[in-house]
Amino acid sequence: MSKKQELFARYFVLFLTGFFSGGVFLLIGALPILPSGYFIVLGSTLMAVSVMAALMGVFVAGGFSGRQPVRQRAAMPVRTPVKVDYKFRTDDGKVLVDEEQAEGVERWHVVLLTKANRKLETETAQQVYDTCPEGMWGWAWLQGDWMGKFEPDPALQRQMEP
Repeated sequence: MSKKQELFARYFVLFLTGFFSGGVFLLIGALPILPSGYFIVLGSTLMAVSVMAALMGVFVAGGFSGRQPVRQRAAMPVRTPVKVDYKFRTDDGKVLVDEEQAEGVERWHVVLLTKANRKLETETAQQVYDTCPEGMWGWAWLQGDWMGKFEPDPALQRQMEP
């Protein structure tokens, strides 16, 4: 569970507990048998505090949404034999079709297939993206989830595909 989800869940549980406890105290205060003043005040206070806790949970958890996940690019680049499975472009998280133009920040992604049939989704620069024909075997220079270079290799292509 992410930090955002954990905080939201914690404040949501506080909201539910306080809201329902306040409702019970209000119901008890409505009974004609008991002195109702204290129960009504306590019930209303609990309900108001629970609503504030719910709002605080939304605002606190929402504060973490602007952070981007840390990309693993600190390692040294590794030269790996891969096949370009498919590639796509995104614009603010939305996948773009070939003829669509990006309105925001355009990113280029290439999905690679290793010798062990493991899929790796990498992000790359436009220049590298343009040198990656789909279905081609070659050498990818990977640094975490970033592909810095792709070298098509016809010899590797013949070796991997009979």
